[in-house]
Amino acid sequence: MENFQEAKKEVEKQTRELNVKLEEISQVRQVSESLQSCLHEKESSLRHLSSLHEKLRADCELKLKKLEGENKELAFAFDEVSERNKELEQNACASSREIEGLKRRVLTTERKCIESEQKARAAQRSEAER
Repeated sequence: MENFQEAKKEVEKQTRELNVKLEEISQVRQVSESLQSCLHEKESSLRHLSSLHEKLRADCELKLKKLEGENKELAFAFDEVSERNKELEQNACASSREIEGLKRRVLTTERKCIESEQKARAAQRSEAER
């Protein structure tokens, strides 16, 4: 009977140890499931963020190409306007030189005209005095 009592105690001890181990396994399983759930959430978030990143990258690429095209157009327009401005400045300088030349001619012609008038008056006076 003593063996039976000892065996019974041993079985009870092993049962308690088994129950403790089962409880530990249950807790570890819950932690594992919780970690699995967190991992799935993070993977889902990562996929979502990766998708958003790819969309933003594609949008930025399109905007960059559009802006580069606009920049080329603006640079071309600027070059055309600069060239036209240079031509206009050259024409303005040429016109200014021409105007200055014409002013000198007008002054010279006016002086000659005044001198001729003075000579004509002087000649008329001289004839009148004779």
